[in-house]
Amino acid sequence: SRELSYLEKYIALQKIRTSNPDFARFRVEGAVGEATIAPMVLIPFVENAFKHADARKQGNVIDVSVEVSPEAILFECANKRRLQPSTTEYGGLGNELIKRRLSLLYPNRHQLEIVNSEEDYRVRLRISRHEA
Repeated sequence: SRELSYLEKYIALQKIRTSNPDFARFRVEGAVGEATIAPMVLIPFVENAFKHADARKQGNVIDVSVEVSPEAILFECANKRRLQPSTTEYGGLGNELIKRRLSLLYPNRHQLEIVNSEEDYRVRLRISRHEA
């Protein structure tokens, strides 16, 4: 619940910065109560979404969701890409560090999918709550 609270506060702060209350959506489903996750696992994906998102001031640009079930924690984060080319490319060292950290924290218990299209950038992370 602390990680989700941190995400919620970060997103709220970024929404103020964009002057668009619909810029980002954040949803949590399921019983968070006893679910645990290592600190700072999810925030790099959300930070990247804001860093690389389309700067339009209207409409929804970023969508973040967390679903907690007895079997797993499912995190999804998507952002619409900038319409103009950016000098910064996705897939830099940050993603490799995140992948290594997940492998150390959740060996054989996580699946990370990153889809990078012309329209958007999507991350889907599933962490099993029990050893495989």
